[in-house]
Order: sequence, then structure tokens, then C-alpha cells
Amino acid sequence: MGRTGRTVLQCATRSDVNVLDSLLNVIFKNKRPGYTRRWPRLHTTEPARLSLEGGIEVPTLVIQLSVGGARVQSSTRLEEGDVVVLSVDMGLGATHDIEAKVVHANKEDRGSYVCGLSFVNLDADQVKHIAKYISDEQQRRRNVSAMLNN
Repeated sequence: MGRTGRTVLQCATRSDVNVLDSLLNVIFKNKRPGYTRRWPRLHTTEPARLSLEGGIEVPTLVIQLSVGGARVQSSTRLEEGDVVVLSVDMGLGATHDIEAKVVHANKEDRGSYVCGLSFVNLDADQVKHIAKYISDEQQRRRNVSAMLNN
């Protein structure tokens, strides 16, 4: 405690800062004051396909989707920096192929990998379609929830 009676938190190392940051994320669930996401996220379990270099296609599951990127689960290990194509159905049976860069890949206890993808080279139509799909799906879920609660 300092002379003013206030407790002073000192972070000695970078890992201490990371631990503190993780705790703040848990406490505030990534809703820190002044923090807003650029794009809303849609939590989902949509089957999709990843196309890797060399024409390899890998089944995957989209866990989260936003206009900026996606979080996917796959049995195949991807490397940070890999460029892939995510093929995902966004309603009415329309499959969209979206170029993405792997920004992180973490192995889970069950042996699968959870990967963060950042979409690259999106054109205006792709941005508009992804945003509309997310907005429509969120509205549909709110409507279903309202019906179930009445």
C-alpha cells in the first residue's frame, strides 16, 4: 500500500500484463469500457470447407462469423500466415468462397484445432452479403427467442 492508502498494482513482466489482460477479459467478457468490435459476430456451428495450397480440401466447422473473419474448428493443423479459401453456405444454398489468412491456430484437448481467420481481398458485394446474412440470422434468432418466451 502506498502512502495515500491506495493499493498499487505493479506488473513486473510482460507475462504479468498478459495474465492481467486475461483476467480483465474474463471479468468484463471483452466488454471493456471504450472497446467495441468493428463487426458483430455470429456464433454458429455451420459446416464448411477450407481449401488449402495444393488443392487440398478440408472439412471444417465455422464457430463464429463476422465480416472481418471467422473462427473455425478443423482436424487439420493450419499454420499462422497460411492463406486459405473458406467455402461456407450463407443461406438459400448459396456457397460463398472467401479468401482468408490464418491469424492463429490452437490445438484443443480433443485433438482438433481452432483457428482464427482474417478475411482478405473482400469486394463490396461480399462485405454486403456477409453483413446481411449475419444481421438476418441474428434477427431470426431474436424472433424465435421472443416466440418461445411468450
